[in-house]
Amino acid sequence: MFTFKRKSKGKSKSPRSRLIARADELFSKLVRARDGHCQWPGCTSTTIYTHHIFSRRYLQTRWDMENGISLCIYHHSLQAHGDPENFRDFVIKRMGQQRFMALKARAYMSAAPVRVQDIDLVIFGLKGAVNG
Repeated sequence: MFTFKRKSKGKSKSPRSRLIARADELFSKLVRARDGHCQWPGCTSTTIYTHHIFSRRYLQTRWDMENGISLCIYHHSLQAHGDPENFRDFVIKRMGQQRFMALKARAYMSAAPVRVQDIDLVIFGLKGAVNG
């Protein structure tokens, strides 16, 4: 009889990947605790998600509290992802042009790859903010 071995559905995560996931979790918790409800004008939904103003792929601002905002599923899907120009205008009105441009500059600046030690420091700082 011929049998097939099942392949593992998921790869085991590297220590670096596990640290990034932990930092993401703490960042999301902090942003949602800070905001309390959807930050879109007039919306008071408390079922909220954390949205990165500049993509998570920009590690320089991935865990920067200024880069996170809480949005309900409707505003997260239809505004932040569905109408990025309108969302950008909302963010600029909310934080001001100067702060927005400074955040954008930090997000897009070149940096050395993030090391495990760097992520450990991020987690340490986020834990301090959660517990403090």
